[in-house]
Amino acid sequence: MLRAAQNKAVIARFIGDSKMWLEANKAMKSAINLPWYRRK
Repeated sequence: MLRAAQNKAVIARFIGDSKMWLEANKAMKSAINLPWYRRK
C-alpha cells in the first residue's frame, strides 16, 4: 500500500501533476498511519 502511494507520487512528480501528487501524499500518510506499519 505504501509502495503504491510512493509510486503514484513519483509518477505525479514526473508528469508534473500537482493534484495527483497531493492525492498520493495523502495516501502515503494514511498508509504510514495504519497500525501494522511501524517506522523504525
